[in-house]
Amino acid sequence: MNTLRRDDRHTGVSAPTVFFAIAAVITGMSLQLNIFESDDAVPQYRDNLVPAPQDWQEVQSENRRIIKRLVEGEVRSSILAKLGEPDFTDSYGDSRDHQVEIMFYRTRSQSSDGLTNKRTETTPVVLVNDRLAAQGRYRSGLDTSSVFAADWEARQERRDQYIRDLAIGSSLALVETDLGVPKFSEQIGDGLKILFYRTHEDVDDNSTSKRWETTPLVYLDEELVAIDYAVTNQPVEANVTVDEDNTPLD
Repeated sequence: MNTLRRDDRHTGVSAPTVFFAIAAVITGMSLQLNIFESDDAVPQYRDNLVPAPQDWQEVQSENRRIIKRLVEGEVRSSILAKLGEPDFTDSYGDSRDHQVEIMFYRTRSQSSDGLTNKRTETTPVVLVNDRLAAQGRYRSGLDTSSVFAADWEARQERRDQYIRDLAIGSSLALVETDLGVPKFSEQIGDGLKILFYRTHEDVDDNSTSKRWETTPLVYLDEELVAIDYAVTNQPVEANVTVDEDNTPLD
């Protein structure tokens, strides 16, 4: 007797079919929890996926049109009045330097999955001290990297001290010469680049977390304009993929 199937004469539905349907519902609920789970009392670095608006085609078309017409130096309030709240926001800077805010707006579609993907479906708008400074294509790599160097602790301590002594306005070429290739980097258009150097340890797991164990250096036109994540927007960990180590500080 086949114990995996209901009496088809009564229901016409097999037990495996019911099982897979339930699994699909649970998977969908888990995805929603991953997207929305947050502590409302603490501003956080948001994950790379958020639900797309129902009229996403009209929204992304209008966002493209508006972003093309933004002018350098335009104030934040004007941009928000035109575009509304962004899909994602990253913030950098502390009391030592400028405040850099990167607002990501949906401008294109890569798939019809009902979500907006930060890496592939948005255009970032960069504000320095609440004024438009740059915009363009967003390029970003992985969020974790394996640790191979035996003296990684000494290296991260040297990087941390070097960055503490950095002055706003330092050149990109000088820092890359002294610190070497960063663990991670992000690029926005041709003008803005963010270098992430490991400077501290959060978890002893033989890997480096971009969002927990690095200090970001934000460069605009190859000049340092911000250091570290903004105090009010500390990052949170997300699901990541491990990559090989890049060249660290000697």
